[in-house]
Amino acid sequence: PIEEQDHKESDSGDSSRAGVLTIKGKRVPYRSLKDAMLFLLSELGTIDSDLLERCAAHPDAKGRTRRYIARSSAELYPDRPDLRKHHEPLRDGWLVATNLNNGLKKKVMLLAVQIAGLTYGENGDVMWGSDES
Repeated sequence: PIEEQDHKESDSGDSSRAGVLTIKGKRVPYRSLKDAMLFLLSELGTIDSDLLERCAAHPDAKGRTRRYIARSSAELYPDRPDLRKHHEPLRDGWLVATNLNNGLKKKVMLLAVQIAGLTYGENGDVMWGSDES
């Protein structure tokens, strides 16, 4: 299973602030972890057209009753019709839930990185966090 401790981003609350997402050397600034998650999923989905389907099918890509990546807002929020507007479109009709705490956003991002066959971290293919360089 994907564990939050697999990455070293600060747990001091800084994860909701602006930072830089690096994917295979390409640095992209983001304003929030939501923006970083959307860009990462879009970018990896462009590189690997089956990635979102594999992410959605992975057992770590869901909570007790809902999925984090799905084809419909009802699958994202099955018991909460009032939250179904909280999603963003990805490619090929896929949606990602956005009413997630930052820990779950990181979990979704780490899962996508793992499924893409990439590594996360300072010496890996993908990294995110504050821009301290």
